[in-house]
Amino acid sequence: MMGWGAEESVPSNQGGAQTTSSVRKQKEDKLEAGDRLNLKIFPQDQYVTGGEMVISNQGDIALPLLGRVKVEGLTIVEAEKELVRLLAQDYLVNPVVVIEVTKEIRKDEKALSVLGQVQKPGTYQIPELGKLTLLQLISMAGGFTDVANVKKIKIIRKEKGKVSIIRANAEAIIAGNQPDIELAEGDLIHVGESLF
Repeated sequence: MMGWGAEESVPSNQGGAQTTSSVRKQKEDKLEAGDRLNLKIFPQDQYVTGGEMVISNQGDIALPLLGRVKVEGLTIVEAEKELVRLLAQDYLVNPVVVIEVTKEIRKDEKALSVLGQVQKPGTYQIPELGKLTLLQLISMAGGFTDVANVKKIKIIRKEKGKVSIIRANAEAIIAGNQPDIELAEGDLIHVGESLF
């Protein structure tokens, strides 16, 4: 752990005072489920993007290409190093990752993740009162990209240790031929890419 402070890529508070702010964590603080992160990845391309996300109750975040990455229990610096390591293996040359904790959300807030061909992949909250459907989530994520296959959407759901896959066709839902799908806490939604 020693010496990492010299590698910090964003300024930390000057002076010796320890802060226990519920909004900002310091680089040496450990990440927890419910932390809202602002993740910056350089260089960016269409497949590798950062953005706002929330650490799930399982202690992970969901990222395009990488899938779910466990970050709970790591310090911010350790999480940055782990993401750099994973991205450098197959995806980016000399990547730089900067993590900022923007907010710690209440433990009873429910989150799910969307990956693939949406404008803003990442983790989103289910409204405190009410529900969140597939089309509402796609709207929150900025809509589909130009190459999205809107007919092939997978909802990966884990319930009582079992994983199930729900297949959705957004075109049919928008046309009124199929009902919109209510999403659940922890769902991972993947929007595929059209091959033509």
